Amino acid sequence: MTLDACGHINSGNILFRNTAWMRAFWEKVWQKTDYLYHVWWENAAMIKVLDENEEDFAKTEITAQHKKFNAFLRGLEGQPLWEQGDFLVHFAGVYDPKEIASLISQIRNGQTPRLQM
Repeated sequence: MTLDACGHINSGNILFRNTAWMRAFWEKVWQKTDYLYHVWWENAAMIKVLDENEEDFAKTEITAQHKKFNAFLRGLEGQPLWEQGDFLVHFAGVYDPKEIASLISQIRNGQTPRLQM
């Protein structure tokens, strides 16, 4: 998982190995139904599971090098943000499909959009 450009654990793009532990972890996340309507959905439930279970946290790698596979259009001052040529752009915090379409159009036209904090 990544520590994103805003300083949060972010599961927007995440890598897992298919193991018994991983399946048990997802079962715990699934059981966190109080997060079904949280703005961060499964991400908030995953953070809660990691907070509650030292074993799960110990098996989880969280990197601050988010730009390698989870690059953002907004972030804290000094954080590296998405640029043309990066592996992936993550539209974290953008919920309006029209806004996402506009950002994609800008990117396809060679622009590097930025979102305000």
